[in-house]
Amino acid sequence: MTFFPAVLAFLFRLGFGGEITVFAAAFYVAGIIGMYLLLQLRFSEMESLAGALSFASFSLVLSWAATGALDVPAISLSIWAVYLALIARRRDSRFYYLAFPVAMAAFLTRYTSGLCCSHLQ
Repeated sequence: MTFFPAVLAFLFRLGFGGEITVFAAAFYVAGIIGMYLLLQLRFSEMESLAGALSFASFSLVLSWAATGALDVPAISLSIWAVYLALIARRRDSRFYYLAFPVAMAAFLTRYTSGLCCSHLQ
């Protein structure tokens, strides 16, 4: 368990000191895992891995993750909302109770950034 504090300390020493950047990186990893699980519902393991790695290596997503933009948490939460909704439809409908708040969090993540930017103009 001492691995994560060492990684965070290394990132802070490199100059990535913003908390938003750390949270964006955590959501970036969660989005990659969610994409893999979402693709695994339909495709094989190798195809799902290729899809998750291609999502992880998109230049736009990488630039958002590097700058700590709020687009990465919104995309990650949207991926997880779709995954949970599909799991609820296929296996257990109780997953809808989790899918709806995650979808609302994804929407409000982008909505609040739009509100903050509208005051700057």
